[in-house]
Amino acid sequence: MIAPFAKPDGTMGSTEYQAQKNWNAMIRIDHPYKGRPKKEVIREIHKIGKKMAKKTGIMGRIKYTMRKAKNEYYDRVANEVYYVNDIYQEIMNEEENSIWLSIKNHDRTTDIPWQHKQWIKNDLCEEEAEAVELFPAQIRIWNTANQYHLFVMKDNV
Repeated sequence: MIAPFAKPDGTMGSTEYQAQKNWNAMIRIDHPYKGRPKKEVIREIHKIGKKMAKKTGIMGRIKYTMRKAKNEYYDRVANEVYYVNDIYQEIMNEEENSIWLSIKNHDRTTDIPWQHKQWIKNDLCEEEAEAVELFPAQIRIWNTANQYHLFVMKDNV
C-alpha cells in the first residue's frame, strides 16, 4: 500500500513516515447516552439546543422545543456511532446515500490538520472513499463546537 502522501517512487519522507507511524487508529466506543435515563437525556439535549440557538443568534428563526429534542434523541441513539483515538473524537452518522463524519479534537481547538482528517476518513470508511467538507451558508452556521464535518458518498464506500 502506498500512503496518500507518498513520493512518486512509493517512498515516504522521514517526517511523513514518522507522522503516519505514530497515528493511532480510531476505535469504537459506547454512545454517551447509553445507560442514562431517556427523560434526563432529552432534557439535556433540549437545554443544549436552546443554548446553542441563543448563542448563534438563530433563536428568532428556530424555536427549540422539547419535541425537537425528543426527535433528536431518537435520531442520535439510533444512528450515531462514536469513535476515539488519543487525539480526536468522531461521530459517524450513516444516512441513506452518505456517511456524515463529525470530527473534533479532545482539546476542542480548531487545530485539525488536513492529513488527520484524511486518516480518520480512511480508518472509518476506507481509503478509496471520497469525502467533501461542508462550508455552510452563513444563515445555517452553528459554530459552537470547533468541529469539522466530512460527508462521504456511499457509492464510493
